[in-house]
Amino acid sequence: MKNAGLAENVRQMLYDTGVLNNRERSEFFSRYALTPISADGSARRFFRVERSGESLCVGVAPQDTSTQNMAEAHSVMAIGRHLLSKNIPIPEILGSDELTGVILFEDCGDLRLHDVLRQENTEVSVDHSSMLEIYRRLVAILARMQVRGAESFNRQWCYDTPEYDTSVMVGRESHYFLNEFWHNLLQGEPCPGIEEEFADIAIQAGTGLSGFFLHRDFQSRNVMLINSQLKIIDFQGGRLGPPAYDLASLLIDPYSEMPEEMQFELMSAYLSELRSFFGYDEKVFLRQYAYLALQRNLQILGAFSFLSQKRGKPFFKEYIQPALGNLCRLLEEKELRPYSQLRGIVHKAQDLFQSL
Repeated sequence: MKNAGLAENVRQMLYDTGVLNNRERSEFFSRYALTPISADGSARRFFRVERSGESLCVGVAPQDTSTQNMAEAHSVMAIGRHLLSKNIPIPEILGSDELTGVILFEDCGDLRLHDVLRQENTEVSVDHSSMLEIYRRLVAILARMQVRGAESFNRQWCYDTPEYDTSVMVGRESHYFLNEFWHNLLQGEPCPGIEEEFADIAIQAGTGLSGFFLHRDFQSRNVMLINSQLKIIDFQGGRLGPPAYDLASLLIDPYSEMPEEMQFELMSAYLSELRSFFGYDEKVFLRQYAYLALQRNLQILGAFSFLSQKRGKPFFKEYIQPALGNLCRLLEEKELRPYSQLRGIVHKAQDLFQSL
């Protein structure tokens, strides 16, 4: 078993939580294996604890014990326990170690919603009506998570920022898009006036509902399917913010390339579910949604460019084109037409990306 320090840490955690008895604990190094699992964009280490090919649990460990990475691990622990206390379907936490940041979860398998959508490397095949039903269940979970997750939420659990606000929109999303996608990937030229547009988009996106639990990466690769259950993963970036952001993350997800008709149907289902918790102005919500969808799209393009170029993960590059197409369509919406500088960048980006 490689990485003896991690293995000993895992062995002790499993024993302390009652998963292993004395005999199993003594046999751990000879009979159990820590098998690496590939991660998407995360630098964290993922692994399965296996015996004779059968999984006992899944583990997550920080890349190292730097302040930032340990803070992220502690966010996983705190936010995960909070969501479980609100009956949100995330993987059960079997054990955690505050000192090393290692966390053990129930194993939810390898089947993501994205795998079912593409019907690749999976024996699960679903038709349109079945997929729509899965998504209907998912948007109902989303609304409940956003409302219940905000109840007694402690901002100190957040390792990054406690709230999704205009500073995050401009600094972490709009500039991310501009620097990683436009300048670094496409070698695009400076665009006078773009900063003013970014600032206005953020102001508009921040006008409306806020103070809800925000997953911030709610998309098809962060939803596991285990038997007939849905499990939400990668919630460590959770914070407070506007609920429409997570909805936009799901509906304009470039991994799924969801048809507009299905987006409208799921939007309606989500709004109905949200209305069961409290009353709100639907017109205000929909207007805010348009701006938050734009923000999310900028974040996606920045992230995919960074991960493919600087993290050496070419998987993400194939989804830049659908994300760029989404952005073009969004900028044709009435509320977003005034952003001529951004529209100019996007039109040029389509040609530049094709030539890469």
